[in-house]
Amino acid sequence: MHTVASYFYEAVAELWAVASSERPITLELQANVRLAVITAVENSVEVVDSLYRLSGSSSIFESSPIERCFRDVHTAAQHLASQDARWATVGRVLLGPSPESVIIRHPHEDQVCVRAV
Repeated sequence: MHTVASYFYEAVAELWAVASSERPITLELQANVRLAVITAVENSVEVVDSLYRLSGSSSIFESSPIERCFRDVHTAAQHLASQDARWATVGRVLLGPSPESVIIRHPHEDQVCVRAV
């Protein structure tokens, strides 16, 4: 999990540095940040699911901190930015075809791409 967190923070720091310097944010940089986000979310879901199962029946009650983590991480996983279709969006950017996603904005256009993947 530490490696995933490092990757996420490094990707966000790079995005912030580029944005702060008013340089264009490339599709590749956007894809890298998106990949870091979905990787972090997926790994977080796996860790919390394991904790939830290992905690036994005590984890099902609202008074359990693990139950709250379970709800929070699964709510985050349902967000548009971390849904499974984002893997395809990132793949399209990194492998060449147009991303065709509202999640990725072309740096030389004022509008986002038309279709969501």
